[in-house]
Amino acid sequence: MQTTANEHCAVINGTVAYSTSLANNTQIKSMQGSLLTITILNGSVYVNSAKVVTPDVLVANGVVHVIDAYVLPRLPRFKLHSPQSS
Repeated sequence: MQTTANEHCAVINGTVAYSTSLANNTQIKSMQGSLLTITILNGSVYVNSAKVVTPDVLVANGVVHVIDAYVLPRLPRFKLHSPQSS
């Protein structure tokens, strides 16, 4: 279950963030290292572009917000180097 949660959820370590405590344009770092942006628009809460459809689901070790899309981590950018000719 832990592997599945880490692959498909944005886990915030050490934070219990109820929907009422979230602020517009807040950035939170996930356990995976991705920055998540919280946006509040017309009374709806978004995590990046995913809408929170069921907020504040209490679980044994925190609170879960159900969203309507995957929140994928941003991939690191790699710079390609051309082989040097001699």
